[in-house]
Amino acid sequence: METTHDLAGTAAIVTGASRGLGREFAVHLARSGANVTITARSAQGLEETASLLPGARGAVEIVVGDVTDPSVAERAVARSQQRFGGVDVLVNNAGAMAVGSVADMDVDEWWGVVDVNVRAPLIWTKAVLPSMRARRAGTIINVSSRGAYTQHPYASAYCASKAALSQLTSCLAAELADVGIIVLAFGPAALTGLARSL
Repeated sequence: METTHDLAGTAAIVTGASRGLGREFAVHLARSGANVTITARSAQGLEETASLLPGARGAVEIVVGDVTDPSVAERAVARSQQRFGGVDVLVNNAGAMAVGSVADMDVDEWWGVVDVNVRAPLIWTKAVLPSMRARRAGTIINVSSRGAYTQHPYASAYCASKAALSQLTSCLAAELADVGIIVLAFGPAALTGLARSL
């Protein structure tokens, strides 16, 4: 039986919401009453996600753009503040993976995974922190992976980035605990295309 919490009147942002786990986060948040801003590079995917929410209790805003672009994060936060009054929940879900041996993989391709999986959550976290700090409340959820602490040959960039994200989460949780902001990592099983490919 699905458990639904009453999130009426809250505002959430979900990155990577055009498909997979990000879409599920957005649907569940909206059905629980949250007003949700969804973002990804695929406008069509975001429209498909939004189409699943007409019966949801919360309203939906769409922001199209690259998760690693700080201006996209700023735009999404501004949209949420203008339409919904702030940001109560941030779900850093967007992720990337490159498969290949360390010996053969291009360094820039390897580092691009870190850019999406670590730098982007940092960008979005910094974008929501001012308003969360001002209200002394908020929740930041970073989607990690079992790959953060298990061996997966040929997926070193993904695993290293998820380990870094988990450590970033732990450090942020300690930094922000005294101002009422909860920071946690969610490490799903093989629910998504990225995870299943491991």
